[in-house]
Amino acid sequence: MYFWKAIFGLNIYLTCTLSFTAVIGDYLTLNFSDSPIVKAALDNGTHFIIGGFSWFIFYLNSDKIDCSLRQIVAEIFLCALMSSLIDLDHFIAAKSFFLKDAIRLQKRPFLHCSTIPIVGLLSLLPMSYVFQVNALKRLTLIFITAFVSHHVRDATRRGFWFYPFGTTAPIPYLFYIFLTCLIPFIVLLIHKNVKISTESKYHRIEIL
Repeated sequence: MYFWKAIFGLNIYLTCTLSFTAVIGDYLTLNFSDSPIVKAALDNGTHFIIGGFSWFIFYLNSDKIDCSLRQIVAEIFLCALMSSLIDLDHFIAAKSFFLKDAIRLQKRPFLHCSTIPIVGLLSLLPMSYVFQVNALKRLTLIFITAFVSHHVRDATRRGFWFYPFGTTAPIPYLFYIFLTCLIPFIVLLIHKNVKISTESKYHRIEIL
């Protein structure tokens, strides 16, 4: 009983910290500086922290596989980095290395399409289950966490883009905070319902 109370209390603390991180990151992005470079760095840094922190919360609540500390840190960093690097598609779409070109796009670049994580979830996760490859399962969940956390944050400004169906209206700010805090636990639910045998030779594969 004490263990579950401790876990519940820790999750409340971590969830509050995640929400505060999102709010503070958004506030700094909007108000800290008028420089486009500083704003872009703060915006991308917020994506980085939210992505990594989301996976950290997931890991603390997951049934711990035999991971080394290096593996744990690598997964957290990979999720954070992936969430951050999504914004590189602005430069790819603009065909330019200059920030002024990347932020003046008339339409959203391809990695901001929310159909991508849905397709990834519905294709890669069943594949990991059929072939019993734990590394593929965890990489898929990292991919989903990174993309969804990024897209949810961006949806406050421009909604979700579900190709080929179109775009939703921007979501309310409080709903964005709620979804951001919910993401690690939704991913955890998916994780617990997709079982990989511990006897599989692919059960444990180091990222690094």
